Amino acid sequence: MSMESGEKKIEWISKHIRDILPTIMGEPFNIEQVGNDDDLMLFGLDSMGAIRLMVEIENCFEIEIPDDDVDIDNFNTISKICDYVSELVTICPQEHA
Repeated sequence: MSMESGEKKIEWISKHIRDILPTIMGEPFNIEQVGNDDDLMLFGLDSMGAIRLMVEIENCFEIEIPDDDVDIDNFNTISKICDYVSELVTICPQEHA
């Protein structure tokens, strides 16, 4: 995978994560205030929300998160989520744009 296609994949994943998070977090959460490296726990993500987020990620990206990887440290920032998901996702962003 070229650097450009890797970056496009991360951008594609990030867009979907940013679409998913507001449905998990509820009101008054504002995704526009969250930077890619901000700790989502500081914005109200709790353990139940993290589990819901992981389930939504599995559904959105058609992946299965192994039980050993169900760790909030893999899912507490948008950057970490994107990096993690990019390792598991096999679908091509151009196919699902």
